[in-house]
Amino acid sequence: MSDRILFSIGEALIDMIPSRVGCSFDEVPAFSPRVGGAPANVCAAFARLGGASSFLTQLGDDPFGHKIARVLAGCGVELSHLEFTGKASTALAFVSLAENGERTFSFCRKPSADLLYAPEQIDPGWFSQAFALHFCSVSLVDSPMRHAHLAAITAAREAGAILSFDLNLRFPLWPNREQLRQTVWQFLPLTHILKLSDEELPFLTGTICAHRCQTKCSRNFYDESVRIRDTKLVAAERGYEALMASIQKPAKVAGKKAAIIGGGPTGIAAAYFLAVSYTDLRAHETAANIVCRLLLE
Repeated sequence: MSDRILFSIGEALIDMIPSRVGCSFDEVPAFSPRVGGAPANVCAAFARLGGASSFLTQLGDDPFGHKIARVLAGCGVELSHLEFTGKASTALAFVSLAENGERTFSFCRKPSADLLYAPEQIDPGWFSQAFALHFCSVSLVDSPMRHAHLAAITAAREAGAILSFDLNLRFPLWPNREQLRQTVWQFLPLTHILKLSDEELPFLTGTICAHRCQTKCSRNFYDESVRIRDTKLVAAERGYEALMASIQKPAKVAGKKAAIIGGGPTGIAAAYFLAVSYTDLRAHETAANIVCRLLLE
């Protein structure tokens, strides 16, 4: 593999795995600690596949924090930028698994050590050898870690690195879903690769339902309709100028002929754009429909 480095920033925590599945959270008799956290998992997996990876985070100066560092080092992750603090503990996530496969999470991080990781701890020079920076939404709550993400993303983009964003929605970590949605939309334009699940997509795009029973549907408890105006506003504010700047008028092609059959909306649109590229264009329509003829003449 290339010697260039995959950086990952964000949470590393202890997943408390249930000793029994197929039951409710309060029925789990015991939990076992396992090293986890989506950004940490990416670093570990990449290193085990032979790549060079470096993890940017902060852990509690406690047994769980040192356990995480030991496991990541064993996977080959470079940890020179990982820090410890005595101001907060390492994050814990208790997980249960119901009979239908649905997971329930309970987090202990108010705040955890990783959320205190500040932008002043980021050195832009780290990213001179970066080929990618990976992060997820879990660490984008209102905290110093969120601003550390912005500092790292800015430095990585200036270094020409690829930005990878794992949506990884965890609703219990946020005051409300609207704040999470606004945060995700803030960071989306900064990234090149978006990783999300089928279940997470409707949270961003909304849903369309043609059934007349939609107002009584149980999906209303956890979903909402398509936010067309909001989507148009995002496109207008963030995409229009970039799109227009990228459009170049093509050179006209001489010696070729084009014909448009029909003068409806599709025919008119095709005639207009072909007229830009071809010197010899003819439109064929009945005499009653003169719109296409007038446009071309």
